Amino acid sequence: MKNIAIRELAFFVYQKGNLSSELSFNSDAKEGSIIHSLRQSEYGKEAIKEYYINHKLIIDKEEYNFIGFVDGLLEKDKRLVLEEIKTTDLNVYDENFQIKDEHLAQLKLYAYFLYLETNILDIELNLLYIERKTLKRRNYKYKVTSDELTNFFNETITIYLTYFNTINKIEIERLVTTNKLEFPFSIRDGQQEIIEATLTNFINNDILYILAPTGIGKTMATLYPAIKSMSKIGDKVFYLTAKNSGKTSAIQALNILKENGLRLKSIELVAKKKICLYGKENCKMEECPYAKNFFEKLKEATLDILTNNDIIDNNILIDYAMKYEICSFEYALNISLYTSVIIADYNYVFDPKVKLIRYFEQDNFKPYLLVDEAHNLVSRSLEMYSNSLSIYTLIKLKNLFINEKIIYKKILVLINYLHKTYDDKVTTISSFISKDKDLNLENYLIDIVDDIYNYLEFNDNIDNKDEILEGYFALKDYLRIANLYDRTHLFIVKLENNNLIIRLKCLDASNYLLETINNHSSGTVYFSATLYPLNYYKSFLSQNEGSYLELTSPFNKDNLLLMNMPISTRYNDRHYTIDLIVDAIKKCIMAKQGHYIVFFPSYEYLNLIVSNINIDDYEMIVQTKDKPINYFMDKFKSKDNILGFFVLGGIYSEGIDYVGEMLDGVIIVGVGMPQINEENNLLKTYFDNINNKGFLYSYTYPGFNKIVQAVGRVIRTETDKGIALLIDDRYQSQIYKEIFPAHWSNIKYLNFDSNLDELLLEFWAKK
Repeated sequence: MKNIAIRELAFFVYQKGNLSSELSFNSDAKEGSIIHSLRQSEYGKEAIKEYYINHKLIIDKEEYNFIGFVDGLLEKDKRLVLEEIKTTDLNVYDENFQIKDEHLAQLKLYAYFLYLETNILDIELNLLYIERKTLKRRNYKYKVTSDELTNFFNETITIYLTYFNTINKIEIERLVTTNKLEFPFSIRDGQQEIIEATLTNFINNDILYILAPTGIGKTMATLYPAIKSMSKIGDKVFYLTAKNSGKTSAIQALNILKENGLRLKSIELVAKKKICLYGKENCKMEECPYAKNFFEKLKEATLDILTNNDIIDNNILIDYAMKYEICSFEYALNISLYTSVIIADYNYVFDPKVKLIRYFEQDNFKPYLLVDEAHNLVSRSLEMYSNSLSIYTLIKLKNLFINEKIIYKKILVLINYLHKTYDDKVTTISSFISKDKDLNLENYLIDIVDDIYNYLEFNDNIDNKDEILEGYFALKDYLRIANLYDRTHLFIVKLENNNLIIRLKCLDASNYLLETINNHSSGTVYFSATLYPLNYYKSFLSQNEGSYLELTSPFNKDNLLLMNMPISTRYNDRHYTIDLIVDAIKKCIMAKQGHYIVFFPSYEYLNLIVSNINIDDYEMIVQTKDKPINYFMDKFKSKDNILGFFVLGGIYSEGIDYVGEMLDGVIIVGVGMPQINEENNLLKTYFDNINNKGFLYSYTYPGFNKIVQAVGRVIRTETDKGIALLIDDRYQSQIYKEIFPAHWSNIKYLNFDSNLDELLLEFWAKK
């Protein structure tokens, strides 16, 4: 039996015309539900609100279950009235305002099922539009007979099933091939445990953390059981990652499963600006040729790409979008409705600005979530729920409205308010910090945003429209986070280069992440090679909820010589230990010539060592912002002796696989600790109050994650062999020893009398 949401049925068949962008503040599902509730609170006692339709019909020998909620069942003059409430940003009394065909169709379909349940022959319909900003209302009333409703339903369902029978066959083929699908490789050590734990986690709709070193094959070992867990038509898996390399791994795994008999549709979702065919910085759908007649093209374009492709990556998507001259981003979102695996960035699930409402703010779906390289989600989530607004942004926006005196004056009043309120409270070295946000600032912004929306909505041929939109969205983004502001936030005002910056700083986003997981998913698996220490990540990602599975490295531990040299790298000692560090680097790279990387916590420290080292037999390459990744990668693929100097925490220490002879070893200077600054100290204070581990949570643990990532660059396959030297005396403290990964158990602690040369020569002499 297949469930059909009545709303989706109406929108699928009857939605037409161009894509359009309604720009008003908070035009989202939450605000719409508030307005719905306000209207429903006016209903009399005899009325029924949110009347649930759940009706089964057999059509062409197939059973379908039609579900939906009618906003209101009312009685008027002894006559039954069905009311459907729709919110809009548009002026409902404008002469060009028109009802949407899909809205009326939705109401008629509700009426049809009510007729089947009650046998009432004549039903009155009321389609009510409410303006979000002004709450003005406009009613559209219709009287329909049972015969009209029956004919309307039959026409609608015929169109729908003609299309969806094809989609249904795709889903049935997925279920059949999934049942037969076997794991495509000889199972490595650890993979069976991952498969079983993932299956159990999804059965229990729970949270699982998998700590699995490089080489186990986490992508396939999590994706395979996730696909096996999708036992119903319409089930979905979101494979989430922070980097393109993670997406590539997932696509490669799906291709392997396809070669082994799986028939499944998947799509890669990317940011709008990366696939926009129109090439505009700010999307203006009303001007875009790819938005014209979007819904008329959509059905054919979607069926075409799904019929001819299983794994839809970015290149395939763009080819079909160009073929149909259709908005590639919205096209991709529509295709995702009919795919079983969606490969996307974290923000499509967790970011309040861009999360996919159809999946994660409504109850139509509860996907399975796989979160790759989950250690990245901690910092990413804090940014998702933080926001900044500067005086310079307001000044620039004000100047764009020099000829619109009302908006100009309101922005000027806000700028003066901020200067008057905060100029005496901040300096270049001292910020204003409060647990309470500035409500006056919010009220000013809401008023300004409303005025700018009206200006954009009712004026054509606007000069500098792109710049106005940029400023407009900056204000909206601030208000979005202000609306979510809670005890995990701080209100900060700082002064940078004479620019007053107002920041809503999120210190802990775990409650927001957990709300999505608990209410809008069917289970979540966080996995990474560097979830150390686990309690730190569980705290930030799920408020300590969830089980865990920790695995040891599948590679021969003797292939990595892991050492620690207790040389101080603290800021005040750096000038005194330069020679010791240079000597250690030279010994490492001369024991066996090849390819080596020295990682530093900052560019300042990197440049200090580079200016004091000179090695004749090596080409020294130094990370700079103007040199592309390919430049450095080509160096490591060459046969020349290469010594790279890179900064910890970037793509060179986390996102690149140096396979085989590309890398012989890494030397890591320091413990990777973030810079001691005001914002990190705020995080320290926050967690000191919660668990008395402020310094560990704000400095020690985030830094150590970078170290584990950098060490992990050395051994990527079973045949790789190399060294890793950690330079800092703090690694010999109990704090660090307690958080070392299990596969670091053979670390060799050196002292100044240790013969590093002999240790290295002995290691490289072994076959």
